[in-house]
Amino acid sequence: MLKRILSITVLLLLPVLGQAQQLSIEFKKGPYLILPENASGMKVCWQMESAAACSLKWGRDKAFSEGKAKVHPYGDNQYQYTISKLAPGAKYYYTVYGQNNHREGSFLTAPKENTNKSLKFIVHGDIQKSAANYDRLCSGILEEIEKDGSFQTLCLMTGDWIEDGIYSGWQELVFNQDYDNTARLQALLPIMGCMGNNDNLASLRKYWPYPYQRKGYYSFTYSRMKVWVLDSEQSLSGKQRKWLEEGLKNCKKPWRILVYHKNAYSAGSGNSSARRNIHPLAVKYGVAVVFGGHWHTYADQAVDDVLYVNTGEGGTKKDGHYCLAEIKGDTIKITAKRPLSGEVLAEVEKSLPESAGSGAKQPDE
Repeated sequence: MLKRILSITVLLLLPVLGQAQQLSIEFKKGPYLILPENASGMKVCWQMESAAACSLKWGRDKAFSEGKAKVHPYGDNQYQYTISKLAPGAKYYYTVYGQNNHREGSFLTAPKENTNKSLKFIVHGDIQKSAANYDRLCSGILEEIEKDGSFQTLCLMTGDWIEDGIYSGWQELVFNQDYDNTARLQALLPIMGCMGNNDNLASLRKYWPYPYQRKGYYSFTYSRMKVWVLDSEQSLSGKQRKWLEEGLKNCKKPWRILVYHKNAYSAGSGNSSARRNIHPLAVKYGVAVVFGGHWHTYADQAVDDVLYVNTGEGGTKKDGHYCLAEIKGDTIKITAKRPLSGEVLAEVEKSLPESAGSGAKQPDE
């Protein structure tokens, strides 16, 4: 009799156990996007609540017919895969498959350098204070992309992702799954950011595996633009400066952009070390624009034919601001806007510096 009861109990439990085995393992972060160093592909990253069998499919159609890959976890249940050999100036769709769930996204690949079309991108900084404020900012950027799909290119982020270097801030502020606009934007737009004074370098490198050289600095190319992302929390007078000068000296892209948190010239007192070590290189080698954050406001000023833009209200105010940048011919136009009111805070234009030189208008070798 006891054996019969046990047998019946096991039979009753089998469907329940089967359902438990089929439960989804939830996404914790992402998917989110990162540009490789030469921007000829796209790196897709995500994190699961626990290890799961994941795969990725992509294509220029919504059937994702051009490629697929199994992706294995590393570290803290993290995943990344670089999709390579993509067509230039094309829109791709992708899906990340987890355990009984999936998430979708899309991206635009970098256009060819010799195109006559304008090159557009987004800039913002300083999330650090509020996930809700950041979500409102993301909502505004999504509206810009819906109005003009050519802004679905990349976003430069000027640092201070989190507050006081606290690890939990990444989940609470940057990857909070309760905020749909934030998750949607990260699945559509590669974010290329720098280290801020409130960030933690180890966690920045953990969640944002950029093509770092040392510490928190790196560079990447995008069509006719090259961007150097500096770490203003490290020395600007030693190896980092030498690396930057070597890159600027050998650059053949016409548009040279710098991004670092504490700018040489900003809305506040500015960074004296950057004025001594970075600004002279920017002047000498034809850097057009330097984007920075730290000060929670918008400001711009031109110094020695270099335009400095301070953008630091990504999450620090309820109605902060983001910047729309457009390179058209030999001019870049930057428009600062508030996401809720739509107010235009400023519009500024800058011509290509003469020191960029005609020889700079050829592709990188």
